[in-house]
Amino acid sequence: MRYIVSIITIISILHQISSKYYDEKEAKKLLDEWNKKDPDYDESDDDDSANIPDDQRFADDFKNSKMIIVNLKREYKPDERELLTRNWAISFENMQVRTKNYDLNATSSLIMTSDTNKVHKIISFFKKETTCLDFVLDDVKYKCAENEDL
Repeated sequence: MRYIVSIITIISILHQISSKYYDEKEAKKLLDEWNKKDPDYDESDDDDSANIPDDQRFADDFKNSKMIIVNLKREYKPDERELLTRNWAISFENMQVRTKNYDLNATSSLIMTSDTNKVHKIISFFKKETTCLDFVLDDVKYKCAENEDL
């Protein structure tokens, strides 16, 4: 991981200070010189997350997660529900909140987030959302579209 970050850093710095083109061979040469000057480099510090299976990585991310059950105002067809939850996911991404969305049935969806310190953003989002009836978080039921005039 550090190797990749170092190469990217070197290339971006060289690009900023010079108009000369550096190919991969020259960048690796510069990286080797840099590493010679950096004796405290320890390969065991590198991130081994690339070797972790996706299922395990997902489980680790959502170990201490919050689950939100959203009840929709009406029944949606599967493709409509998928579009709706995808739009929610995009909104959450724009708010920099990581989520996973699951359709439970025609009238409800499950949203999981490991960003527990940003749950207030999700609550604010759904309090303005007109497509849902209510949502449940930590055994507390909230009404959707409470603040329609906002």
